[in-house]
Amino acid sequence: MSARDMQCTQPEMKCRQAKALFSPYLDGAVTGAQMHGLQVHLTSCAACHRKYQSLRQTQQLLSSMGRPRVPADLGLKLRLAISREAAQAKRPPLQGLAVRLENAFRAFMVPATAGFLLIFTTFRPAYSFTTNRPTSGRAVLSFSKISVRG
Repeated sequence: MSARDMQCTQPEMKCRQAKALFSPYLDGAVTGAQMHGLQVHLTSCAACHRKYQSLRQTQQLLSSMGRPRVPADLGLKLRLAISREAAQAKRPPLQGLAVRLENAFRAFMVPATAGFLLIFTTFRPAYSFTTNRPTSGRAVLSFSKISVRG
């Protein structure tokens, strides 16, 4: 038995038991018998009474501070995060990789197509194929050179 337990005149509740009930007592989460036992103990034990008063004062100071302000866009951020999590949970594991590869391929294809068209239109061959139709009824493919004068 500790020295603090000996200074208590009430044998029903020890200091250790009383200290365990301080927070629940302040929160109103104790039974009627526990409340009565703690009140009796606090009136007879000065050390526990001081500790209880200190805890009670701390609780009052914290409650007087008020609640922190909630950011205006918190609801939107939460809905967005939940939506992302839900979408990721539904998606197959490799789909994210497939989407990234597809996006990279598309990003490459736009400049490649533009470059191909530029080269094709700039460096067209100077030759063309034409079809001559002779009177005999057979089609003859002729190859002629087109001259470009600069």
